[in-house]
Amino acid sequence: MKVIKRAIVKQVLTETSKAEFLKVFTEEKNRYVTECEQLDFERRKALKNQDKKNHSSIAARFNEEIDRRKEKVRSIDFQMEQLKILPLGTEVVEKEIETISELKVGDNWKQSSRPAEIVVKDGVVLEIRP
Repeated sequence: MKVIKRAIVKQVLTETSKAEFLKVFTEEKNRYVTECEQLDFERRKALKNQDKKNHSSIAARFNEEIDRRKEKVRSIDFQMEQLKILPLGTEVVEKEIETISELKVGDNWKQSSRPAEIVVKDGVVLEIRP
């Protein structure tokens, strides 16, 4: 019987992968900063065109969205700082994927249901851990 099983993809940290992670983090951070600026502009535009009685509810909704994105920026900043101090050779969880696995009568269920690990270094699969 074939079953869907989770697999964790881990990246071995090298200079190349570190630079790639930082690039992705920077792009994501810039996207959130741009969204904050856009939301601020839209908030000012909406407040200008609305009645005074609706100002607080409109401002609150926009502020909530802006705060949510600012929190994501802080989280990305923290991840970037942590990445900078990690030594080369460290295995970093990159993502989780689903794989198809063969399951037979008599197989160890605990071992079969545990997520596999795929270790990648600079785009090349180094190891698959069941």
